[in-house]
Amino acid sequence: MGSPTTAGRESAGYTGWFWRGPRSWTGCRVVSSTGLEGEADIMGTEAEWIAFSSGHDDLDGGGTVLVFSGTSQSDDCDVPPIKWFSRTGIFTVASPSPAFDQEIHLPANGTLKLNHRFVFIDKVLEGEELKAIAEEHKL
Repeated sequence: MGSPTTAGRESAGYTGWFWRGPRSWTGCRVVSSTGLEGEADIMGTEAEWIAFSSGHDDLDGGGTVLVFSGTSQSDDCDVPPIKWFSRTGIFTVASPSPAFDQEIHLPANGTLKLNHRFVFIDKVLEGEELKAIAEEHKL
């Protein structure tokens, strides 16, 4: 199992679970647990979590989606560390990718277990408030 990046397309390492946000979140803020901010800086990195925050519209306020990388594991083959595929430009996307830039050679009838967590919060969170919620919901 690989990704478009393992096939030669740069920064297209999506595999596994994939969340696509609403159109209104195009260009939203994304931060990682390591302190990185922005699509370009987070793409392809390892971090415990990333969080997207944005307004919805004039009536519905905003929200935050907190995504934990969790684990990808197999008793049947080696699995590389999870790296983030994230976008905010064209549309908002989060994928904790087990095969971002390395293929997984799962044998026939082998099993790959993905364990990730998505937390949907009905307000925009930043700074210490975001870190506290992340600590509360970590895997």
